Amino acid sequence: MNGVACQPSAATNATRPIFPNNQIPASMIGPVAAALFASPLYPKTINSNLVHNALNEQSSQDNADQGDIRVDYRPNDRDQISGRFTRAFESDPISNSQPLMGNGLATAPIWNVVGDWTRSITPTVVNDVR
Repeated sequence: MNGVACQPSAATNATRPIFPNNQIPASMIGPVAAALFASPLYPKTINSNLVHNALNEQSSQDNADQGDIRVDYRPNDRDQISGRFTRAFESDPISNSQPLMGNGLATAPIWNVVGDWTRSITPTVVNDVR
């Protein structure tokens, strides 16, 4: 906060030789990285290529339950009243073949109410409530 700004030094601009075959030598891998690589959560390779050598399969589902109620009423020859109530719940689980990627779940509760009143005169009058 009240310190001195960092100044670049010769060491920060230094470059090292490229690793043979673009692979970090085992002697330079730290204990934390070695533990991660040995973990059952770390993806295993599917071939010996340096790239495109891992696979994650993802599956998902769309589960939805819905119920509707509708009521129509004609109090006279010119008026028509209707109403609808909808209740739904959606649950969409997602699973990954690689444990490190984790799994997910999306949910969506749905409530919907619609009311209409139509009067048959010229011009027709429609009142809508949602």
